[in-house]
Amino acid sequence: MKKIVLLALIFLSRMPLNAQDFVSMKHALKVELGLTSAQTNKAFKEFIQGVAYAHINYQYRFLGNQKLSPVFGLGLSGNYLDVANYKIVGLNQGGLLSLGGHAKLGLEIIHDDNIIVDYHIKTGYFLMQSMNKQTPENIAFSKRFEHLFFEPGINFTLMLDDRQGVSFNISYTTRSMVFSQETLMVDELPGFASQAFTGRTGHINFGFGYTLYLQKPKNTLE
Repeated sequence: MKKIVLLALIFLSRMPLNAQDFVSMKHALKVELGLTSAQTNKAFKEFIQGVAYAHINYQYRFLGNQKLSPVFGLGLSGNYLDVANYKIVGLNQGGLLSLGGHAKLGLEIIHDDNIIVDYHIKTGYFLMQSMNKQTPENIAFSKRFEHLFFEPGINFTLMLDDRQGVSFNISYTTRSMVFSQETLMVDELPGFASQAFTGRTGHINFGFGYTLYLQKPKNTLE
């Protein structure tokens, strides 16, 4: 993950900064893609390997002609977490696929050097499907879980022109689910007592994004 952060900083530092005025546009479409890394609880961190996450949302900027403005958004979220199969006897192939929706509340700050910083919190609902192919015939077994998630984060966006920007994103997702052997549909998780499953599950996310403002520019930033 340290390499990802370093590459992201190098990428942003080499992007050309276009001389421009920021615009009084309130409506935006934001897309985020990235990698995840399991953090808590102990069993979740041991047996789960983060693969990918994605967010897409519409965002409304309340004060489009101000450098600092609250924002609100609605969107869709997706996440896939791979299982460390080699650590669990009888689990030939498995993973956790989560799909859901979210609401976003944040604070967006426009800087004079074509950079926008977005501090935000996303909260929403996940429908998670646990998949486990346990048999030689590769007959798929699956089980569904429902839970809520809470995700504070920050986006550093570099504007490419007066409507488009690219960003580096970092966030932390806390889920209401409690991870256990039942989540993976196995009899036991080797080497872990029941206390290893206490606490909500969480993962850190690193990724990149794209922003498109949806209306004609008005160079009236105050």
